[in-house]
Amino acid sequence: MQFTLANAATLQGLVFFGAADVSNVPSQFGGTIGFRFLSNNAGAPGTSLALGSDSSVQLVNNGTQNLGTDEYRFLVNLGSIPLGAGTYWLAMHEGAMGTAADGTAIYWDTTSSAPVGTPIGKSTTQLDGLSGYANTSTNSAFAFQLLDAPAYNAVPEPSTWVLMLSAGGFLLLRRRR
Repeated sequence: MQFTLANAATLQGLVFFGAADVSNVPSQFGGTIGFRFLSNNAGAPGTSLALGSDSSVQLVNNGTQNLGTDEYRFLVNLGSIPLGAGTYWLAMHEGAMGTAADGTAIYWDTTSSAPVGTPIGKSTTQLDGLSGYANTSTNSAFAFQLLDAPAYNAVPEPSTWVLMLSAGGFLLLRRRR
């Protein structure tokens, strides 16, 4: 998907909207979204600028249906990706980039803001190198939002909980003395 930043930003989160042709998207979704940010090369994806994945993607049910299945907001944390003002490309994949899909088609929803017949977006289904990408033109813009903050608060790892609870217990004991 091609997008333009009016100002420099450090991207930390991504929200996109999606549905699938299964009745229960969360049970079918593998939990990981891979992403790649690329420069713009005369209206096509250029050089790879950032590559990553989030293996703890959060799904939020929108309470609406699309093609007979529930529609979800996919909340993806990107880490920290600084980009200057300009035009870029975003490629996403269910699973880490370069891995095989799990067989469940998650459809990236579009908005209805573009005039019908105006192809304005290209969805990159897989992009492992700097050439040879597959794309599909659409008649409306893809529904997504880039954020300058994480899309969700990560749940601490169990070892982090143990460390925090140990430190809290130590402070309580020290205070009582």
